[in-house]
Amino acid sequence: MDQWAYVNRFSNIHPFEKFFIAIVTMFLVLLWDKPVFQGSVLIIMGMGTVLGAGIPFRVYVKYMTIPLLFIFVTFLSVLLEVHTDQKDFLYTIEIFHMFVGISKESIGIAIALFFRSTATLACLYFLAMTTSMQELIYLLEKFHCPSIVTELMVLTYRFIFVFLKTTKTIYYAQSTRLGYKGFFRSLKSFSILSSVMFVKAYMQAKALNQAILSRGYQGTFHQLISKQAINTRRLTMIIIVEIGLCIIGGISP
Repeated sequence: MDQWAYVNRFSNIHPFEKFFIAIVTMFLVLLWDKPVFQGSVLIIMGMGTVLGAGIPFRVYVKYMTIPLLFIFVTFLSVLLEVHTDQKDFLYTIEIFHMFVGISKESIGIAIALFFRSTATLACLYFLAMTTSMQELIYLLEKFHCPSIVTELMVLTYRFIFVFLKTTKTIYYAQSTRLGYKGFFRSLKSFSILSSVMFVKAYMQAKALNQAILSRGYQGTFHQLISKQAINTRRLTMIIIVEIGLCIIGGISP
Protein backbone atom coordinates (compact mmCIF):
# COMPACT_ATOMS: atom_id res chain seq x y z
CA MET A 1 0.00 0.00 0.00
CA ASP A 2 2.87 2.34 0.79
CA GLN A 3 4.16 2.36 -2.79
CA TRP A 4 0.76 3.31 -4.23
CA ALA A 5 0.69 6.38 -1.98
CA TYR A 6 3.64 7.75 -3.95
CA VAL A 7 2.72 6.80 -7.53
CA ASN A 8 -1.05 7.39 -7.69
CA ARG A 9 -2.63 10.16 -9.75
CA PHE A 10 -3.42 12.20 -6.63
CA SER A 11 0.13 12.12 -5.30
CA ASN A 12 0.78 15.72 -6.43
CA ILE A 13 -2.38 17.06 -4.79
CA HIS A 14 -1.99 18.90 -1.51
CA PRO A 15 -2.50 16.43 1.38
CA PHE A 16 -5.04 18.71 3.08
CA GLU A 17 -7.44 18.31 0.17
CA LYS A 18 -7.33 14.51 0.39
CA PHE A 19 -7.49 14.61 4.18
CA PHE A 20 -10.48 16.97 4.09
CA ILE A 21 -12.62 14.86 1.76
CA ALA A 22 -11.79 11.61 3.57
CA ILE A 23 -12.40 12.89 7.12
CA VAL A 24 -15.53 14.92 6.34
CA THR A 25 -17.06 12.02 4.40
CA MET A 26 -16.23 9.66 7.26
CA PHE A 27 -17.92 12.06 9.68
CA LEU A 28 -21.05 12.07 7.52
CA VAL A 29 -21.07 8.26 7.44
CA LEU A 30 -20.96 8.18 11.24
CA LEU A 31 -23.56 10.96 11.49
CA TRP A 32 -26.28 9.34 9.37
CA ASP A 33 -27.17 5.75 10.16
CA LYS A 34 -28.66 5.09 6.72
CA PRO A 35 -27.47 2.05 4.72
CA VAL A 36 -28.48 3.66 1.40
CA PHE A 37 -26.35 6.72 2.07
CA GLN A 38 -23.45 4.64 3.41
CA GLY A 39 -23.63 2.37 0.36
CA SER A 40 -23.47 5.45 -1.87
CA VAL A 41 -20.38 6.67 -0.01
CA LEU A 42 -18.79 3.24 -0.38
CA ILE A 43 -19.29 3.36 -4.17
CA ILE A 44 -18.16 6.98 -4.51
CA MET A 45 -14.99 6.56 -2.44
CA GLY A 46 -14.20 3.27 -4.18
CA MET A 47 -14.55 4.91 -7.60
CA GLY A 48 -12.44 7.83 -6.43
CA THR A 49 -9.68 5.47 -5.31
CA VAL A 50 -9.76 3.17 -8.37
CA LEU A 51 -10.81 5.46 -11.23
CA GLY A 52 -9.59 8.76 -9.83
CA ALA A 53 -6.32 7.86 -8.13
CA GLY A 54 -5.58 5.03 -10.56
CA ILE A 55 -5.21 2.26 -7.96
CA PRO A 56 -5.69 -1.11 -9.73
CA PHE A 57 -9.04 -2.69 -8.91
CA ARG A 58 -7.49 -6.02 -7.91
CA VAL A 59 -5.15 -4.23 -5.48
CA TYR A 60 -8.03 -2.29 -3.97
CA VAL A 61 -10.16 -5.42 -3.55
CA LYS A 62 -7.20 -7.30 -2.06
CA TYR A 63 -6.70 -4.72 0.68
CA MET A 64 -10.43 -4.34 1.28
CA THR A 65 -10.83 -8.09 1.72
CA ILE A 66 -8.48 -8.29 4.74
CA PRO A 67 -10.53 -6.13 7.17
CA LEU A 68 -13.81 -7.28 5.59
CA LEU A 69 -13.17 -10.74 7.06
CA PHE A 70 -13.23 -9.22 10.57
CA ILE A 71 -16.26 -7.11 9.70
CA PHE A 72 -18.07 -10.23 8.48
CA VAL A 73 -17.36 -12.02 11.77
CA THR A 74 -18.77 -9.03 13.66
CA PHE A 75 -21.75 -9.00 11.29
CA LEU A 76 -22.54 -12.63 12.15
CA SER A 77 -22.15 -12.04 15.89
CA VAL A 78 -24.69 -9.22 15.71
CA LEU A 79 -27.02 -11.05 13.32
CA LEU A 80 -27.32 -14.22 15.40
CA GLU A 81 -29.00 -14.04 18.77
CA VAL A 82 -28.95 -16.69 21.49
CA HIS A 83 -31.78 -17.04 24.01
CA THR A 84 -33.10 -19.63 26.41
CA ASP A 85 -36.62 -19.27 25.02
CA GLN A 86 -37.91 -18.98 21.48
CA LYS A 87 -38.78 -15.33 20.99
CA ASP A 88 -39.90 -13.58 17.80
CA PHE A 89 -37.22 -15.13 15.60
CA LEU A 90 -37.67 -15.22 11.84
CA TYR A 91 -35.39 -18.27 11.67
CA THR A 92 -34.30 -20.33 14.64
CA ILE A 93 -32.30 -23.45 15.51
CA GLU A 94 -32.41 -25.25 18.86
CA ILE A 95 -29.01 -26.36 20.18
CA PHE A 96 -28.79 -27.98 23.63
CA HIS A 97 -32.04 -26.32 24.77
CA MET A 98 -30.75 -22.93 23.54
CA PHE A 99 -32.35 -21.08 20.64
CA VAL A 100 -30.07 -19.50 18.06
CA GLY A 101 -31.96 -17.37 15.58
CA ILE A 102 -32.30 -14.27 13.46
CA SER A 103 -34.79 -11.57 14.28
CA LYS A 104 -35.97 -8.59 12.26
CA GLU A 105 -34.24 -6.25 14.68
CA SER A 106 -30.90 -8.07 14.48
CA ILE A 107 -31.02 -8.00 10.65
CA GLY A 108 -31.47 -4.21 10.67
CA ILE A 109 -28.66 -3.66 13.18
CA ALA A 110 -26.29 -6.02 11.35
CA ILE A 111 -26.91 -4.42 7.94
CA ALA A 112 -26.43 -0.92 9.37
CA LEU A 113 -23.20 -1.99 11.08
CA PHE A 114 -21.88 -3.64 7.91
CA PHE A 115 -22.49 -0.65 5.63
CA ARG A 116 -21.19 1.84 8.20
CA SER A 117 -17.98 -0.17 8.70
CA THR A 118 -17.32 -0.71 4.99
CA ALA A 119 -18.06 2.94 4.09
CA THR A 120 -15.71 4.15 6.84
CA LEU A 121 -13.10 1.66 5.63
CA ALA A 122 -13.41 3.01 2.07
CA CYS A 123 -12.75 6.54 3.35
CA LEU A 124 -9.66 5.38 5.26
CA TYR A 125 -8.32 3.47 2.26
CA PHE A 126 -8.81 6.50 0.03
CA LEU A 127 -6.63 8.52 2.39
CA ALA A 128 -4.05 5.76 2.95
CA MET A 129 -3.66 4.88 -0.74
CA THR A 130 -3.36 8.46 -1.97
CA THR A 131 -1.42 10.12 0.86
CA SER A 132 2.06 9.12 2.00
CA MET A 133 3.09 8.90 5.64
CA GLN A 134 5.33 11.94 5.25
CA GLU A 135 2.34 13.99 4.08
CA LEU A 136 0.19 12.78 6.97
CA ILE A 137 2.88 13.71 9.47
CA TYR A 138 3.21 17.08 7.75
CA LEU A 139 -0.52 17.67 8.25
CA LEU A 140 -0.33 16.66 11.90
CA GLU A 141 2.48 19.11 12.46
CA LYS A 142 0.42 21.85 10.77
CA PHE A 143 -2.46 20.96 13.12
CA HIS A 144 -0.01 21.40 16.04
CA CYS A 145 -0.10 17.75 17.02
CA PRO A 146 2.39 16.98 19.86
CA SER A 147 5.82 16.12 18.48
CA ILE A 148 6.00 12.94 20.58
CA VAL A 149 3.01 11.56 18.63
CA THR A 150 4.53 12.28 15.22
CA GLU A 151 7.91 10.85 16.27
CA LEU A 152 6.25 7.65 17.49
CA MET A 153 4.41 7.45 14.16
CA VAL A 154 7.69 7.76 12.25
CA LEU A 155 9.38 5.05 14.32
CA THR A 156 6.37 2.74 14.21
CA TYR A 157 6.07 3.22 10.46
CA ARG A 158 9.77 2.42 10.05
CA PHE A 159 9.67 -0.71 12.18
CA ILE A 160 6.63 -2.14 10.44
CA PHE A 161 8.84 -2.71 7.42
CA VAL A 162 11.71 -3.95 9.61
CA PHE A 163 9.40 -6.55 11.17
CA LEU A 164 8.04 -7.61 7.78
CA LYS A 165 11.48 -7.96 6.19
CA THR A 166 12.91 -9.87 9.16
CA THR A 167 9.89 -12.17 9.37
CA LYS A 168 9.94 -12.91 5.65
CA THR A 169 13.67 -13.72 5.67
CA ILE A 170 13.42 -16.08 8.65
CA TYR A 171 10.26 -17.73 7.29
CA TYR A 172 11.85 -18.45 3.91
CA ALA A 173 14.94 -19.87 5.64
CA GLN A 174 12.79 -22.17 7.77
CA SER A 175 10.61 -23.21 4.82
CA THR A 176 13.62 -24.30 2.74
CA ARG A 177 14.58 -26.59 5.64
CA LEU A 178 11.04 -28.07 5.88
CA GLY A 179 10.41 -26.19 9.09
CA TYR A 180 6.67 -26.04 8.47
CA LYS A 181 6.11 -29.64 7.44
CA GLY A 182 3.72 -31.03 10.03
CA PHE A 183 1.71 -29.41 12.81
CA PHE A 184 4.14 -29.78 15.72
CA ARG A 185 7.15 -28.81 13.62
CA SER A 186 5.26 -25.74 12.45
CA LEU A 187 4.54 -24.74 16.05
CA LYS A 188 8.21 -25.10 16.94
CA SER A 189 9.32 -23.11 13.90
CA PHE A 190 6.79 -20.39 14.63
CA SER A 191 7.98 -20.08 18.23
CA ILE A 192 11.57 -19.79 17.04
CA LEU A 193 10.56 -17.21 14.44
CA SER A 194 8.76 -15.12 17.08
CA SER A 195 11.67 -15.10 19.52
CA VAL A 196 14.31 -14.39 16.87
CA MET A 197 12.16 -11.68 15.32
CA PHE A 198 12.04 -9.67 18.55
CA VAL A 199 15.79 -10.07 19.07
CA LYS A 200 16.44 -8.88 15.51
CA ALA A 201 14.03 -5.96 15.97
CA TYR A 202 15.79 -4.94 19.19
CA MET A 203 19.15 -5.00 17.42
CA GLN A 204 17.73 -2.96 14.54
CA ALA A 205 16.27 -0.42 16.99
CA LYS A 206 19.61 -0.09 18.77
CA ALA A 207 21.43 0.39 15.46
CA LEU A 208 18.86 2.96 14.34
CA ASN A 209 19.23 4.89 17.60
CA GLN A 210 23.01 5.01 17.18
CA ALA A 211 22.63 6.08 13.54
CA ILE A 212 20.30 9.01 14.25
CA LEU A 213 22.39 10.15 17.21
CA SER A 214 25.53 10.17 15.05
CA ARG A 215 23.69 12.41 12.56
CA GLY A 216 22.83 15.07 15.12
CA TYR A 217 19.38 13.95 16.24
CA GLN A 218 18.05 16.37 18.87
CA GLY A 219 14.56 15.04 19.46
CA THR A 220 12.83 16.08 16.23
CA PHE A 221 12.39 14.31 12.90
CA HIS A 222 12.30 16.66 9.93
CA GLN A 223 10.12 15.55 7.03
CA LEU A 224 10.93 16.35 3.40
CA ILE A 225 7.77 17.30 1.55
CA SER A 226 7.05 19.17 -1.66
CA LYS A 227 5.61 22.65 -1.33
CA GLN A 228 2.49 22.17 -3.45
CA ALA A 229 -0.21 24.73 -2.74
CA ILE A 230 -3.87 24.14 -2.00
CA ASN A 231 -5.90 24.45 -5.19
CA THR A 232 -8.87 26.68 -4.34
CA ARG A 233 -10.88 25.51 -7.36
CA ARG A 234 -10.39 21.86 -6.43
CA LEU A 235 -11.16 22.57 -2.78
CA THR A 236 -14.38 24.31 -3.84
CA MET A 237 -15.37 21.23 -5.85
CA ILE A 238 -14.68 19.05 -2.82
CA ILE A 239 -16.92 21.24 -0.66
CA ILE A 240 -19.68 21.01 -3.30
CA VAL A 241 -19.35 17.20 -3.31
CA GLU A 242 -19.62 17.14 0.49
CA ILE A 243 -22.72 19.36 0.35
CA GLY A 244 -24.18 16.95 -2.20
CA LEU A 245 -23.48 14.05 0.15
CA CYS A 246 -25.21 15.98 2.95
CA ILE A 247 -28.29 16.35 0.71
CA ILE A 248 -28.21 12.62 -0.17
CA GLY A 249 -27.86 11.76 3.51
CA GLY A 250 -30.79 14.01 4.43
CA ILE A 251 -33.24 12.68 1.83
CA SER A 252 -32.19 9.02 1.75
CA PRO A 253 -34.47 6.59 3.62
